Amino acid sequence: MKFSAILFAGAAAAATMVERQGSGVDTVLAAISSISSATTALNNGITSFSGAGDAQTSYQSVQNSGDADSLEAASKAVIDAINTGNTNVGPIGQLELTDALQLQDPTKALGELVTQTVNNAISKKDAFTSAGVAGTVLEQLQQQQSAANTFSTTVVGKVPEAAQSIAQGLVQPITDALQKGVDAFQGSSNGPGQGSPSSSEGGSEPTAVPTGSAPVTTPAPTSAGPTPPSTPPPFTGAAMPTAAAGYGVAAAVALVAAAAL
Repeated sequence: MKFSAILFAGAAAAATMVERQGSGVDTVLAAISSISSATTALNNGITSFSGAGDAQTSYQSVQNSGDADSLEAASKAVIDAINTGNTNVGPIGQLELTDALQLQDPTKALGELVTQTVNNAISKKDAFTSAGVAGTVLEQLQQQQSAANTFSTTVVGKVPEAAQSIAQGLVQPITDALQKGVDAFQGSSNGPGQGSPSSSEGGSEPTAVPTGSAPVTTPAPTSAGPTPPSTPPPFTGAAMPTAAAGYGVAAAVALVAAAAL
């Protein structure tokens, strides 16, 4: 009777261990699946974002339509999925190698999806800037990067030590893609884009009007005697040659004064 009880207890313990191992890898797979679904929704939102028109029109249109809010909500859903996955995976035990192998294809697919999504976001940078939401995109990328790094560290830590370098290689494309996105949007801020019309009080700057000659000065007399009268050349309406600018004006004034005497 005691022997039967021991066998039963051993079988129950073995079943519990198998169940824990199975639930462990299933927990990781469920987290990856949830993150993938949220990322797909975000990618769809990015590709459908137009931000068409000039900067001011695009900014007003996006603000009025709520497209910016929808896109931010989709991004936050990705962050929430990552954080939830990290919370769920954290308590599970160490995975067996056979379990860890099940993570290879889903992780690789997620890396490709994240890379595609970030590349699409970068291709829309001008539209985001014109719509005044580039700063929000940068903030969301930074938060995704932080959450993804934490989750990756947690998952890699559950893999047998001998396979951790391989696991790190599988998650590296995700890390690289998010870093690429952060770098692309670095320095971005919200508000109408750089292409938006700007104005200052008083309108545009006045255009400088050329004077055509240097300031008129009275030249010092070159001789003691009066300047002999001379008939000034007839006025033709043409501009004064540039070589006569400055001294020429003063000389003409002197000649007219002498003729009047």
